[in-house]
Amino acid sequence: MSLVSVEVKNLLSFEHVTIRRLSDINCIVGENNVGKSNFLKLLTFFYQCLGGEMHPPPSLNSNYSSFGEVSLKFDLERIARIVTAEKNRENKFFRHIYNVLRDEDPLLVARGVSLDHQLELTLKVSSNRSVVWSIKNDQLRKIIYYLFPFFYVSSRHMSLHNWDDLWYVVSRLRSFGTEKVNLEEIRDFFDNMLSSKSGAYKEYIQIIQSSVNTSSYDYREKLLNFVKAGLDGQEFIIDGMPLNMQSDGTNSYGYIYLFLDLIISLTRRDYVNPVVFIDEPEIGLHPKLNEELIENLSKVYYKFKKTKVDRELGRYATPYPTIFFATHSPNIIKKVIVLFKDDQKVFHFWKSGSGCTRSKEMVSRYSDRRFVNIFSDNEARLFFSKFILFVEGETEIEIFSNLMLKKVFPFCANIDVYKFNSVTLGALNPSYSSASVPFLVLYDLDKIFSFDCKNKKINFRNEVADLKALEKKYMYSYYGSEEYGRNIDLSGLKRDFSGGEVKFGSNGLVVDSVSGSSYDEMLNRTNKFFTDSCRFKFTRTTVEHILVSEYSLRLLLGWLKFHVSSNFVPRKNRIIPARKIYHKEGVQSIVKVFNIAFGGDGELVEDDEFTKFIKRQYIILVVNLCKSFETRKECATALRLLVGGKSESLISLKSSSYGSFVAKDFRDKFDELKNVLSPLSFMLQKTGGWVTLFLDYSISSLLERTKDKSEFYDKFRFYFKDFYDILRSLRS
Repeated sequence: MSLVSVEVKNLLSFEHVTIRRLSDINCIVGENNVGKSNFLKLLTFFYQCLGGEMHPPPSLNSNYSSFGEVSLKFDLERIARIVTAEKNRENKFFRHIYNVLRDEDPLLVARGVSLDHQLELTLKVSSNRSVVWSIKNDQLRKIIYYLFPFFYVSSRHMSLHNWDDLWYVVSRLRSFGTEKVNLEEIRDFFDNMLSSKSGAYKEYIQIIQSSVNTSSYDYREKLLNFVKAGLDGQEFIIDGMPLNMQSDGTNSYGYIYLFLDLIISLTRRDYVNPVVFIDEPEIGLHPKLNEELIENLSKVYYKFKKTKVDRELGRYATPYPTIFFATHSPNIIKKVIVLFKDDQKVFHFWKSGSGCTRSKEMVSRYSDRRFVNIFSDNEARLFFSKFILFVEGETEIEIFSNLMLKKVFPFCANIDVYKFNSVTLGALNPSYSSASVPFLVLYDLDKIFSFDCKNKKINFRNEVADLKALEKKYMYSYYGSEEYGRNIDLSGLKRDFSGGEVKFGSNGLVVDSVSGSSYDEMLNRTNKFFTDSCRFKFTRTTVEHILVSEYSLRLLLGWLKFHVSSNFVPRKNRIIPARKIYHKEGVQSIVKVFNIAFGGDGELVEDDEFTKFIKRQYIILVVNLCKSFETRKECATALRLLVGGKSESLISLKSSSYGSFVAKDFRDKFDELKNVLSPLSFMLQKTGGWVTLFLDYSISSLLERTKDKSEFYDKFRFYFKDFYDILRSLRS
């Protein structure tokens, strides 16, 4: 890598962007129209001017400034060592470079001086459309143009069946002393080799020359002719077939791969270090072909890379070309990160509120090899996200990916919901990767608090947040600063809730107060601090609570009625046995009769009066049993435990405290409710489908009962208070 950085000021969509510490392989990601193509345009214009071409300059970003700039910084350490080496003193070309570099900056090539051999070249574009170079020495600019040539491929505009541009690449990557070649000697050689009689070839050439007018070959043309003369042919083929016999995707892949293969292979023993830009290589390629492109590139790359200090045959310590991929493909990002390890970087482009392009380096080098081994398309797509919601389990994914939810809350369509663990979160959390992608991490409350039911205390847990580290981070913040406010909030949380006294309700499942504060106040204060400081948000208990609470109980019972009425169809061979049992055992057998009539195998039939009656009796039984709980909150807690959630005191059915701390009266009612709802048990498991069915029903029901969006959102906020609060955090 010889290009150190690129800086753009006040040109096209760029106000001021600097891309520093470039690597060998650099991926640029971002949405459409954020500036990736503008970046290519500016690099192209810079090099066009460097090569002496005349092109219209790019427009200024803002007319408040009268000029814009493109600055490229190059690493000259290797060329400085080459031109000062004893063995190269007699080389005319190296001596010329040495003299030019010495005139520009004597220290740049001074022997024995330890320097960061870098040179910055700036092209200034004025509002009157004139251009000026920061370095006036034309010879030095020509040397830069030669040593660090620029090549690019725009997949949208490449010629798929004519690869002649590749010959231009070949001619730019190596220098030979063509001035030493005597044209007359070449003619004599071919005359001897091709002519059956002396002078026939030379005579033929003279006749042509006398009939046509041609300009002289320039250096590149002459060199290319000599190169082609040494090859078997000049027409490119793929798998033995001409390009016009191949698909567009095959040709696109073949061109890009050969382009990169030639650039890397031909510069391994040379001092030319190209800058290469590939714009959207994935266009026209199958995702697997994207991956194959990067895999084969890595094989070429590592084929020449030194692995030890000692001399290695065919491997060189020469700097690699600086390669940019501007891409929308997670497949490409995935393969670049996994295969190139510490030799790659990812830069995220986005637009600010003012419409200007911004750029930030993302963390894409991972020391945890466990994470690299599982890095897949699922992780790679997060580099392209507009918003990431990190969640703990499948239930959260089912909730926030719900299609009905996205219909009424359209911003949810822009949220990537990602199930994490400690390994993946540590690697992908944008606060660690320095991304501009907004995110939120949703945790169950038991990840930050635990209730000691026996001693009636609450304690902080360090499972997801290191309180000591956070306290140290904010300890010395300035008065009045944002960090100072967070320090105050953290101190208050620790003071009030670390070892604080808890008052539980009579059944042991409800929390009346924590250190004199309400449950809501504890949750709000906790979420305020951790959302501001870490982008963590905690649910009231578990994620099931955002759907199943005392507020949504009416909707939940309505859904159970609807589901039983609509989705349970009787079995023909079961109806007669069900009648017999009902007539024998009466109303006490409703659950048993319901299971027989609507369960098992057999031909489905329409409801008759008997099965309709059984459904009504079953629904009445469920509703009455729910009403038997002392409060709506207690009933909602029972239903939440049934679907795998927890109580306010963070007790689940699997907790040891359930049998020892929870009131027997509640446990008896819960067991009865569980038995009554046993016909629905297959659905009420964590991933049994109840989440989607209930959410779809609730949203559809509220839409039917409200006259406009405003009323719908009011109703939704009433029934799903905590859910709405999370959605509001995601939207903001």
